[in-house]
Amino acid sequence: HHPAGQPLMVKPFVYDPGHTRIITAGWMNKIGLPDNGGSNFGLLLQKDGLTATNAAAGAEVVFQGVLTELGFDIRNDGHFGRGPPRFNVSDQNGQNHFMGGPANVVQTPGPAPGWTRVRINPYNPAQAFPPLLPGDTVTSIEIIFDEGTDAGPDLTGFAVIDNIDVNGVLVGKAGG
Repeated sequence: HHPAGQPLMVKPFVYDPGHTRIITAGWMNKIGLPDNGGSNFGLLLQKDGLTATNAAAGAEVVFQGVLTELGFDIRNDGHFGRGPPRFNVSDQNGQNHFMGGPANVVQTPGPAPGWTRVRINPYNPAQAFPPLLPGDTVTSIEIIFDEGTDAGPDLTGFAVIDNIDVNGVLVGKAGG
């Protein structure tokens, strides 16, 4: 459960069981959208190697409850692939739901030049695989980035995201 008044938290993590050292995940200063404090944090997710490597960058979104909307703002110079960055959502039955990919989301111009706003309806079967069902309670949300420098069309192997949206609450830095 995400108590009212508590900040929504987004905690970066690295999945790299082979110790390849090609994965970076973290809130970085001066790479995100402008914010009140001038720090301009953005969440860097990077896989500096081949997609086939068993490794991924990610972030845990600390949230439990009923989900109505997911999204983020993504910098246009990085990778927005067939899947990543995407949300992996688990429900109370242990069912995994995959949400994201540019063909499956609503994209609009972002809040600043060079950015795109992404929004996902977790109940829409065109945007969530499988979609959540009415009454489902979300038990975990992860943001996953697992395509590398061999994934086109950009071949960058990274994404910078900001303003991570859960039910209309935006997170733009570590700690919420």
